[in-house]
Amino acid sequence: VPLELLRQMPLWHHPGEDEAKRQGNNGRVARCLRENHAALTIGDGLDAALRLQDPLHSSRTTCTCDECGDDRESRGCSDPHACVSKAASRLQQIHPRWIPRPENSEGASAPAGQDNSEET
Repeated sequence: VPLELLRQMPLWHHPGEDEAKRQGNNGRVARCLRENHAALTIGDGLDAALRLQDPLHSSRTTCTCDECGDDRESRGCSDPHACVSKAASRLQQIHPRWIPRPENSEGASAPAGQDNSEET
């Protein structure tokens, strides 16, 4: 599957989500991600979750990094860290096959004993 197509797949109610795990699609933070941050696709979730790797970002409600400040001011988000953490946890709910990584791209070879072809 082309990586760009994987990025466009839905972040919420994804066909590859692990149904054994509680999804948390309807809580306050999930609603903020959808409505205020417009995080609707896997790509949006990945972009949001990247903030957790920013050394200037802190895991506090009052984080003062530029992106969190922008989320508070322009998006009306009261807890940007909770939102980016939710994006990261939401991605963990989806089978890794559906996350855009080079090993999931079209033409990537399957690990030994696995087949990349689609089942019909």
